[in-house]
Amino acid sequence: MAMLSTNCGNTASGSILLSCLAGLIALGTACLFSGGRALGEPCELSLPIENDRVDRYFVKADDVYDFSLLPEYGEKTRKFSGEERKIKSRGFGPYFSEIGEDARYYEAGRFRLDGLLYRLIIYRHEGFGDVTALTFQLNSYGNADAPIDAVVLDSLWAFEEAEFSRWFRVSRNAIEIVHYVTFIAEIVDGGDIGDPIEKPYAQPYRTERYRIDKGRFELLLEVDFPFNVPGYGIKMF
Repeated sequence: MAMLSTNCGNTASGSILLSCLAGLIALGTACLFSGGRALGEPCELSLPIENDRVDRYFVKADDVYDFSLLPEYGEKTRKFSGEERKIKSRGFGPYFSEIGEDARYYEAGRFRLDGLLYRLIIYRHEGFGDVTALTFQLNSYGNADAPIDAVVLDSLWAFEEAEFSRWFRVSRNAIEIVHYVTFIAEIVDGGDIGDPIEKPYAQPYRTERYRIDKGRFELLLEVDFPFNVPGYGIKMF
């Protein structure tokens, strides 16, 4: 990051000191509030990272559980390279295929760990039928920017009566992910959609824990939880 030129020398003026501090703070948070870019460079992220780090980049469609990048970030996307598309991302949902040739992503930030580069990216992922997800993914890279591995941190999508999301936390050596489902209608008669639910609520149904080891995301734990399907009863994926 470029250094900020200031006149913050020894001075007894409190107003000048406050002005200098404000300038330094503004520079330090520039990439945070400029869509992951500061002075044209990718934002350097500090660990740990959770969902709130990416909330500012996307918007939900009116009356539909469908999400997309805000236009100012959608204009800054890049195509997945052939090598990036060859990496099979860990944690894809059951309704999604591999990343297509024309898929593009926005880099929300990056960090380095033990000499390797990690990119936090966001992209729209087309699935089977009409299923589309806004996906948040962590990619790792080695020498010459060669992709090593990838893991899906969050995926916002809906299928008929259910809405899906995840909570995640990326720390120095581990990634924790909790999957949630929110039912917006009851299930009746062996699978038909019934009445809308007045107060939908999110239920956890799976937790995952990965170890970060030299750019690889190693799955250490995967546990499924029972959850209530309104009008149908207790179920597990």
